[in-house]
Amino acid sequence: MSHYKEVREDAMRMDHIYTSGKVVESLLSLHDISIPNEAELVVICGRIYVNTFSITDPELHQIGSGLYLGASIFDHSCEPMATASFQSTTIYIRNIVDYPANLPIQKVTISYQDTLKPSSYRISELSGIYYFICQCERCSSNAYNSSMRAVLCQNRKPVCNSEIQVDVDDCCPECKYSLDETQISKIKETEDMVRGKLHEMQDVVYLDVCETCLNIMKSVNFSDTHWLVTSMASQAFDSSIDMNKWENAYKYGQLTLKGYRKYLSKSHPLLGILLLKLAKLSWYLDKEVEAKSFVVEARKIIDITHGQNSPFSLTQVFTLYKEIMY
Repeated sequence: MSHYKEVREDAMRMDHIYTSGKVVESLLSLHDISIPNEAELVVICGRIYVNTFSITDPELHQIGSGLYLGASIFDHSCEPMATASFQSTTIYIRNIVDYPANLPIQKVTISYQDTLKPSSYRISELSGIYYFICQCERCSSNAYNSSMRAVLCQNRKPVCNSEIQVDVDDCCPECKYSLDETQISKIKETEDMVRGKLHEMQDVVYLDVCETCLNIMKSVNFSDTHWLVTSMASQAFDSSIDMNKWENAYKYGQLTLKGYRKYLSKSHPLLGILLLKLAKLSWYLDKEVEAKSFVVEARKIIDITHGQNSPFSLTQVFTLYKEIMY
């Protein structure tokens, strides 16, 4: 499917097609080859836009993009049945949940994007990039939406730390403490601020910004599994590793893990890679018990997502497993 109409109405992509077309036209003219007309270019580019995969390294860092005709058959779900991994430029699709052996391959789903966000954000992003409205079970049921925006009860008489589902009932299910308008306004202002900072740090992450945002969210009593806490903690985790701040990395990795465990499937590749990194950190920081627990779980997941006999599993995961366990 080319999504011709949607691409035509997408000003940013039409501008990209126009500028790229001029470059291609100049190159083809050197070989006396005519460029396709504009309508054909829109069709070609539309297919590329909606079927291109982000090529990642084994630790899920994007290193390129590729168009895979066979793999383009898989539809999206925010609760995917399978996941894509790469060895160089070769793509592998492996199931991460059990499903009937006679299930048609056209019914197997993968995830096109980050699922660690409330459904409204996921639906908006998928519509803007891939031109469809996600109707998967997770989006249709609004699963996890409430907990993804939860804050802790602020009642201190008596002390209560139950989660309050913002925009659901705005009161504590245990002690019935209600958030007032000022508190609700502060929560929403903080969410807007943190979303803005995450957007600003798409290319370069600043650890001090991450830590400031995490402290502000804590002061407003955001739950540890609020989606913005998880997102910012993940950024702080990677930034701490880049800066060789191992104790910080361990702390932020543990915080990230809370959200991953709650919102990702038990065999999700992101969970496996996070556990692997936490195993390395734990081992380096002489946390032997934690290292053993993390590496066992990480190996189990990565054998599924990357393949038990993949170079990454054999040379990285199994090597670390042997070092820690034996």
